[in-house]
Amino acid sequence: MSDANEPPKGTSPTPTERKTVEGNFPNIKRWSVTGQSTTRYNCIEWSLCKENEWVWKQVDQFGDKDGTVEVSDFDEFYKRNGFTPCGTTSSECKPECKKRKVALFCKDGKPKHAAKETQDDWWESKLGRSIKIIHRLPQLEGGAYGNVCRCYCKDDPKANLGLCPKEKPKEPKKR
Repeated sequence: MSDANEPPKGTSPTPTERKTVEGNFPNIKRWSVTGQSTTRYNCIEWSLCKENEWVWKQVDQFGDKDGTVEVSDFDEFYKRNGFTPCGTTSSECKPECKKRKVALFCKDGKPKHAAKETQDDWWESKLGRSIKIIHRLPQLEGGAYGNVCRCYCKDDPKANLGLCPKEKPKEPKKR
């Protein structure tokens, strides 16, 4: 049986990966590597479960189209992908029955990163051009990406089923 405090998947980081990640995110404790370095896609693309392109400037095209990427642009971007804003802190981004979540991180008011919820309150992040990791959401806060500034939710009938209330068996109909 696995320890609930240990990442549910992934491999141990190399010494260089450990030094880089823990140097950028001082609150990170338990984490593992779930994907190798690549420039093919970034955290925004990964937050939508895709690995096809590097998405950043395109986000502005979903919002105000002013040449800068802002939180309001992400609101529109994620809305077009089925998500709605549902919080502004990591504590408001807790897992829920049949909901899938994405957390947007901001530093100095500017969007920097997105992480996607995977399972049992674990989150996955593609760290720029670097590796993909699995971690607890608050562990990235206070580091290179700042803090969670927005949480987005989407209905997903397969998400977090262990958190759903148990249905009572139906009484047989009486004749």
